[in-house]
Order: sequence, then C-alpha cells, then structure tokens
Amino acid sequence: MPSRLPVWIMVLLGLQLALALFFFAFGWSMTSSIRLGRTLSLEDTVYLASPALGVVLCGMLASLLWRREQHTVAMIVAFAPIPLALAMLVLSGAVI
Repeated sequence: MPSRLPVWIMVLLGLQLALALFFFAFGWSMTSSIRLGRTLSLEDTVYLASPALGVVLCGMLASLLWRREQHTVAMIVAFAPIPLALAMLVLSGAVI
C-alpha cells in the first residue's frame, strides 16, 4: 500500500503556500494601488499567482514521487517551489 507524505513535508508545503499567498496579497495590493484601484490585468494576476501555483504543482509531484518510493527526489521537489518561483520572476523581469 502506498505511503502518505510525511507530516514535515506537508507542513513545509503549507508554509510555502502561506508565504506564496502572502506575496500574492502584498503584490495585489501594491499593483492595485499603483494602478489607482483599477482591476489588475490577467498578466499581472498570473505573475502574482505563479508562486502559489508552483507550490500546489510541486506538492502534487512530491506526493506522487513519495508514493513511487522515490523519497530523495520527493524531498528535493518539496523544497523547490519558492526558489523556483523567485528565479522565474527574476528571469521574467518582474523582480529586480
């Protein structure tokens, strides 16, 4: 029977998701204030939501890898979402 993710990986992913949602809320408020309260464009929303989406996708991949008994790779994937999101945002020019 496949094993579940360890609690520490679920806590790690939960903390990363909370951090990603905090960045989303902060970025949303800053972008909205710069745009003088106008609705954000789809591009702005995608950039702001990408870290949270990355955490969800990496969490699903880590869970799949853990069930396939690839524990080392699953741990690496569980640590990867926030650094990958920051690298993506820097490379796209959103963060200097």
